[in-house]
Amino acid sequence: MADAATYLAACLVLSFALYRIVLDRGTPEDPAVRYICFFALAMGGALLLLAPRSMAILHRLVPLPHLGLLLGAELKVCSLTFLAMLAHSLDDAGADKPSAGRIAGLAAAVGGTLAVLFLAAHAQDGTTAVRAQGADRWLIAAYDFLLIGYFVRCLGVLITLLGRNARRVPPSLFRTGLRLMMASAAVGVVWTLLILGDVASVLRDGTQPGTEDRPSAVLAVAVAALAVGGATATIWGRTVSAPARIARAYRSYCALEPLWSALHEAVPGIALAPPSPHDRWRSMRNAEFALYRRVIEIHDGRLCLRHYSPAAAPGVEADGSPSGARQQRDAAAEAVAISAGLAAMRTGKGSTAAPPHLSAPASSSLGTLDADVDWLLAVTAAFVERTERSANAPG
Repeated sequence: MADAATYLAACLVLSFALYRIVLDRGTPEDPAVRYICFFALAMGGALLLLAPRSMAILHRLVPLPHLGLLLGAELKVCSLTFLAMLAHSLDDAGADKPSAGRIAGLAAAVGGTLAVLFLAAHAQDGTTAVRAQGADRWLIAAYDFLLIGYFVRCLGVLITLLGRNARRVPPSLFRTGLRLMMASAAVGVVWTLLILGDVASVLRDGTQPGTEDRPSAVLAVAVAALAVGGATATIWGRTVSAPARIARAYRSYCALEPLWSALHEAVPGIALAPPSPHDRWRSMRNAEFALYRRVIEIHDGRLCLRHYSPAAAPGVEADGSPSGARQQRDAAAEAVAISAGLAAMRTGKGSTAAPPHLSAPASSSLGTLDADVDWLLAVTAAFVERTERSANAPG
């Protein structure tokens, strides 16, 4: 179990590092991407080395197998250092912002001290455990405490600075990614605190695990999965949200049907492509594009009614767009203007000029497609209500 989980965590982070290296080849170098790739490479290497099976193989092949534990710890120090550099690279520049060189210098000092403590303890390595006797146990305990302190410090910096950035970012996949990376760091703190059990063990009987045990391996998988998920959130997030986005676009497309049909019946030329029996199926497969096209066609139809809309219709200017901020416009008033324009066109009243056919999309003043769709949905609802009321009116 520990072997499988440790190797899985290593494969996750190493695969991500390889993916980023291939993806970013030939593009301008981004420091944040570089740091997270280095983190993945160092952490993946540490996990591969500290897996129980790997340590057993190392024990048979290498004269000083206990150095594998030290090398694994040094790789973890490197990985956490790169996370600290990543956090500071995302932070706003300031007088108290440490440079990468300063962070690397601290990491080198920590790594050197770890090596001195570990080697001075004359630790002996069994297949799965490190043993120390007498005063050497306190040196191993100091080694463990230094690891805990440095790891928690780096992870604390990462959580703090990622949280600060997440609060500044509007709701988006990028913010989701930042929060997943914060969650990864929080689980990493729990993973680090498991070393306290090693401290108690080595002080009590002079032994501590020399590999990743089962709880550590499970937490390693969680850390790796959350970190990779956060770093790739903008990619997989679009894929995961696609079905809901397509379904929402198709519902809006269908809801706009009554208004579009009325305008298309009056001015067939607004259709950007000739209608066919397969239009509905194509709309389901390409719902977002079909919705965008329908919005354009509705705006074209509204523009074509400008010679027929009564002068009293409030807010309609010469180009057919409502004056002022359209999101403030009463949808019912727009529905009245459209109904009046369609009635005038059917009776031949209004301008003698033929309603123009617009091959180019009409511009929208709402700024976003979502806002435009919401406004047109309100107009459609008011238009349908008015049409049904007129149809049910006596006489």
